[in-house]
Amino acid sequence: MIAASTSWNIARCGTYYDAALELMGMGFEGVELRAAEGAPDAGSCAPRLKAARAHVTSVHAPMVTSKDGSKWINDLGSADDSSRRLAIETLVASARHAAAAGTGLVVVHAGAVPMEGMKEKFRGWREQAEADGKVSDGVLEEAAAVRAERSALRDAPLENLIRSLHAACRAEPDTTFSLETRLHIHEFPAIDELEILFSEVGAKNLAYTHDTGHARIQQALGGPDESEWLDRYGDRCASAHLHDVHLLQDHFPPGAGSIDWDAVRSLLPSRALRTMEVNRKWPKEMLLEGLTYLQSHGFESAAV
Repeated sequence: MIAASTSWNIARCGTYYDAALELMGMGFEGVELRAAEGAPDAGSCAPRLKAARAHVTSVHAPMVTSKDGSKWINDLGSADDSSRRLAIETLVASARHAAAAGTGLVVVHAGAVPMEGMKEKFRGWREQAEADGKVSDGVLEEAAAVRAERSALRDAPLENLIRSLHAACRAEPDTTFSLETRLHIHEFPAIDELEILFSEVGAKNLAYTHDTGHARIQQALGGPDESEWLDRYGDRCASAHLHDVHLLQDHFPPGAGSIDWDAVRSLLPSRALRTMEVNRKWPKEMLLEGLTYLQSHGFESAAV
């Protein structure tokens, strides 16, 4: 089956309920509930979706805002104990929303090594790649310098992240918390850190979500080959976010970029849930073309 993320239409639809029903009506067999910012029906959508027979396959945490409603808290590696506790509470609350919606899979952004200006730096790299038509040697040198700085700063936030994930996995043992391959170099987990997290957290309900676009961009910036993530951790892969890439731009519909989808399919475990995660700028027709493209490349055979 192939699911779709509500990240494509939540801003337009306004609620998880409306976004999910639209995607199911378009032919997707399931939906992942995700909003770029809090949706007003996070706490009430589950019974309505069940009544409408919408198949919620996963939830992308955080699904709830902070207690005062001001922002989402997901810095599980924070040095500030109160912020870290709130991040854990937010993740656990998202897991409970997921259970109410009928799924035990929660995709997690694990936080980042605290480094100033990284997202702005990445935007500069992306703009330069678009102008040059390639990722230049200068960009690769800057990315390598960022990795070196990150390596020197990572130990304390990584230890905090381990503690946070251990607490969440213990609090919700029936939920699979799946760590997503991230876009930015300073974010967790780097490829070697997945092994550390699996070992140190020591929880069977900790897994990995392979994000095709993020893995490709990490490779383009001098990181590991995109296939290495699945080569090393395929046995812990619970799901995949499927989107295509042009240079350092991601969240294209599958087939509209440079990813080798036959290679992805050959490495992706049959049990791993497939979810299209496409930018909201793409029209419905392009989304459906992406679905047809994946089906024509054998992705429809995935297990529920």
